Amino acid sequence: MVDSVRKSQCGGGWGGNRVRSLALAAALAPLAMGVAAGAAATYQLTPLGFLGTFSYPAGPNYPAGNYTSSGAYGINNNGQIVGTSSSTTAGAEAFIYNISSSSMTGLGYFASGSSHGSAINDSAQAVGYSQATPTVANAFSYSGSGPMQNVGTVSGSGTFSWATGVSNSGQVVGYSVDSGTINPFIYTSAGGIQSLTAALGANAVPWGINGNNQIVGHYSDPSNGGATSAFIYNLTSHSVTSLGEYSSGTYSVAKAINSSGEVVGYAEDSNNVFHAFTSQGSGMTIFDPAGSNGSYALGINDSGLVVGYYKTSSGGYSAFEYNGTTVTDLNTIGYSAWVDIAACHRRQQCRRHCGLWY
Repeated sequence: MVDSVRKSQCGGGWGGNRVRSLALAAALAPLAMGVAAGAAATYQLTPLGFLGTFSYPAGPNYPAGNYTSSGAYGINNNGQIVGTSSSTTAGAEAFIYNISSSSMTGLGYFASGSSHGSAINDSAQAVGYSQATPTVANAFSYSGSGPMQNVGTVSGSGTFSWATGVSNSGQVVGYSVDSGTINPFIYTSAGGIQSLTAALGANAVPWGINGNNQIVGHYSDPSNGGATSAFIYNLTSHSVTSLGEYSSGTYSVAKAINSSGEVVGYAEDSNNVFHAFTSQGSGMTIFDPAGSNGSYALGINDSGLVVGYYKTSSGGYSAFEYNGTTVTDLNTIGYSAWVDIAACHRRQQCRRHCGLWY
């Protein structure tokens, strides 16, 4: 089931193959509004840079060297981006980047020297995970000037936990690996870490939470023979809604939910091809960019704008934006993955994305 978690990370997370990658932000100005399907959008890419260059010692199969790398994985409505970058002291360190001041701030790490940023809310509370010991990585929550707060694991003795999402009220969701079992959790600074396994079952993974106590992710759906299905869980009513599968497939993932309860994600068909979807709270509506050979919706803002990426027929990848009617191909930077979207101070005429180019 850990493979299932890895499978659901498409477009997110930090990979060793992303050496010398570069975090980017893009602003789509009013000029891009109303772009027809297939037409090239007009937007501006802003490289975010790096915290620093990391120097690594020689290993058994490689010489000593240096590298720089960064990736952006979340953005809030105030133009603050969370991600991961190389630094002078760590191969990977979580950061917050402020668009208005063009400044990148490292968030530090636990004792073993690496951290990864995943999501950020409008109060600049950032979450992710950090290496606590050489064999244990724990979820963190970071607010203000720090330091990182160790979220821990559900059992208290697990080997890994990851904070994947955070609401504007400070509720953090994620999952914990305890004795080989994946346990979903919710965390607050006042209540600590609380298991959601009783509600969602073991091996469920939350990926997002909104301000209305709604959590989305994927779980083993008991109503569908244990297939891995996208879900919405309501913390208030304690109800779980399965979004089901697509075209006789057995795998779907909900990656994000906005304040109106609109959900995005992707679902696999019977031919093992993924398709981006939106949902209004039940079932799913598939939308595929023209010419795609697999598509993934990864983020949605409160205006209903969706971003993600798709695999082209030639084997490359291209980012897209979807407004509920039209898919706009953001293809001018080549191989790309856009992972989050936020309104520009909640104004629809200006849109901001963040992502990774490599």
